[in-house]
Amino acid sequence: MQKNLAKNSVFNILYKGCNVVYPMLVSAYISRIFKASGVGQISLAINIITYFTIAASLGLPNYAVKVLAGARDVKEQLNRRFSELAIIVACSSLGVSVLYYVSMLFYYGAGTDGYRIAMTLGLMLISNIFNYDWLYEAVESFEFLAIRTVAIKLTALVTMFLLVKSKDDLLIYCLIYSLVTVANNLANGLHAHKYVHFTKKDLHFAHHMKPVMVLFAAAFATELYTLLDSTMLGIMCPSEYLGYYSNASRVARAAYGVIFAATAVYNPRLGYIYTTGNREDYKTCFQQYYNQAMFLAVPAAAGLFLLAKQVVVVLFGTDFEPAGFTLRILSILIIVFTLATVFGHVPLVIYGKENVILVATIIGAVTNFSINSLLIPHYMNNGAAIASVVSEVLVTAILMYGSTQVMQIHILNNDIAAIALATGAMTIIIELLKQTLHSDLMCLLLCVIVGVLVYFIITTLMGNRLAKTILAYVRRILS
Repeated sequence: MQKNLAKNSVFNILYKGCNVVYPMLVSAYISRIFKASGVGQISLAINIITYFTIAASLGLPNYAVKVLAGARDVKEQLNRRFSELAIIVACSSLGVSVLYYVSMLFYYGAGTDGYRIAMTLGLMLISNIFNYDWLYEAVESFEFLAIRTVAIKLTALVTMFLLVKSKDDLLIYCLIYSLVTVANNLANGLHAHKYVHFTKKDLHFAHHMKPVMVLFAAAFATELYTLLDSTMLGIMCPSEYLGYYSNASRVARAAYGVIFAATAVYNPRLGYIYTTGNREDYKTCFQQYYNQAMFLAVPAAAGLFLLAKQVVVVLFGTDFEPAGFTLRILSILIIVFTLATVFGHVPLVIYGKENVILVATIIGAVTNFSINSLLIPHYMNNGAAIASVVSEVLVTAILMYGSTQVMQIHILNNDIAAIALATGAMTIIIELLKQTLHSDLMCLLLCVIVGVLVYFIITTLMGNRLAKTILAYVRRILS
């Protein structure tokens, strides 16, 4: 099992890491072309399509991974469950696509630039019919996901560098943005026959609807208040403030995305172990999941907090320097998001406690809207960042409380103690280096390299199991 987890982790890091690195490279490029105002306009347009995409997906991905992982050893059952879920998502995608195009027609009017952009982005909704990423995660086919994603996004990146040259190329950028998703989904549909086949025999949809709709409501509410910051900023403030917030938020979420990529292989594995009824193996695997996630999340949050200004300037240019303080605030979310995933979304879905996720998300949405309304008029992008942190902390606290009612875990242990001590030492070293380095690029590079080395050495010396495993792996490669 450990060998398969290690292999899957490598491909999953490549797959989801690409989903993190790609938008960061794109953002760094288009920020210098469209500037803060243009980035704000783009973010608002993408926010709208995101709402519809969540509606089309029906919150199905997490639920589908759980359902299919439990059936992957029985081919007939796997085919049946896949067919049921695929038909559900196809119907919802078609219905939402029609609603989107009609809504955008009334909102923008035919022939306008806004409608042309909306039509282009709408291609993603139509292709969502074949969005089977959840199938490949359930059967742990991370190799396919990684190769597919890297190939498509590398092609898109080169195409963007060649074709997007000025502020007048906004529609071209939106087309490339859409075609990445379209190509991913089409590849999913063409490759799915390797693992499953559609069947019409004994299909039943009703038993899926309750958990799917609960997760849909939770997912939609999550995206509602996640995007609510950006939407309210776009309405209440000049577009450059949305540009600052969007890029700062993108960096914080990218850091979390890397952590999620490195540990997400535990999701289908935990679901599978749970179905076997072996609670001791489940507890051991979950403890390992938590320790590894914290090993990455804590130093990442600390490093991003300390180097926020340098990260923003190096990635997006001096035009985005006001986003540095915003990023400091949002860096807290790296730990918060990680805890929410580890203690909330993964175990609660496995244990069938989706209603806890829904309740937490609704409370978070109301809190987020209320704080945004108070802070954005006075503090703009920083006010939105504060609202996001407060609401996410509240949501995570509710999720953690809900999960502790169905499972036990050692939150404080020797591995966590090593992480805390190493992060403290890393913080001191980075602060000292910042006092002597004046170039943002050199400061960022040197602080990251030295900080990572200090952190890794101390966690290894203190016996952190993941650090020791990484060291052993490096030694095997070098020997």
